[in-house]
Amino acid sequence: MIVSNDMLDGVLTQFEAIFEQKRSEAPVQWTRVARKVDANDRKIVQLFGLGQAPVMRAFKGTYEIGEAFTHDYNVTPTRRGVIVEIEKDSFRYNPLSEITAFVANLSEQAMLYTDQQIFAQMSGAFTSLAFDGLSFYNASHSFGNSATYDNTDTAVLASDGVAYNAGWVAINTAQGDHGVALGYTPTDLVVHPSNRAVAKKMLQAEFVNSGETNIFKGDVNVLISAFLSTTTEWHITASGSADKPFLWVEDVAPTYSDQTSEDSDIVFRKEVVAFKIACKGASANGDPRRGYGSDGTV
Repeated sequence: MIVSNDMLDGVLTQFEAIFEQKRSEAPVQWTRVARKVDANDRKIVQLFGLGQAPVMRAFKGTYEIGEAFTHDYNVTPTRRGVIVEIEKDSFRYNPLSEITAFVANLSEQAMLYTDQQIFAQMSGAFTSLAFDGLSFYNASHSFGNSATYDNTDTAVLASDGVAYNAGWVAINTAQGDHGVALGYTPTDLVVHPSNRAVAKKMLQAEFVNSGETNIFKGDVNVLISAFLSTTTEWHITASGSADKPFLWVEDVAPTYSDQTSEDSDIVFRKEVVAFKIACKGASANGDPRRGYGSDGTV
């Protein structure tokens, strides 16, 4: 194969097309449990809308943004990416299909990067702080004038649904200021693949216990992620159209760029073509009342 600049330009155009295809096809799940916040070039993003949801009630004054919590909650997006150099001779001695397969796999993994970050955030939420200065999963959250909330557990996920139902009820009865229920409805049960069978039996089987109707069938979606840190943890989330329990603060979405010109120092010196896939963002905890987690150890 004659490796010319025109040929390499065509190949890199194909690489970019593969990347864009994987952007739309990659099996991402983070959008089910996390809301995207646009950073808009800000180095530090202040999340001020995570406090008390302004429920409808008799007028007693003006609702002020930020009045419901005393802790600042700032997120700093960070840049992540990968740079790939392919020697020009590789195109002469290797089938192009093998190189494009590598690029396709790399592109899909790049699209799954946000999944990795969000589900790692979920696993770390037993210790990482929420906007009220307590860990996201905590037994002592307080809201407004009187409401409290316990959204943490240690129970093993069992197919009898007892532990799951306790979490479902905790989210659904979570309160705002003055003890007013917010009425969040759980939408997803998030488990590690090791708990897949238990979760599916509990939420998808028609019958349990030798013929009893399964009252939890179809209750919420089962979301299985290998990016959770432990095999025993499980989480219930209430992902509404307006908000979700976790956040992805994004400054730059995953993007593709390449270099082939001899004017590029790296191309001139190394006789390579180079391309880069990069993004800039950060995961964060949202409203704890939209999440319930157990480490599944007891």
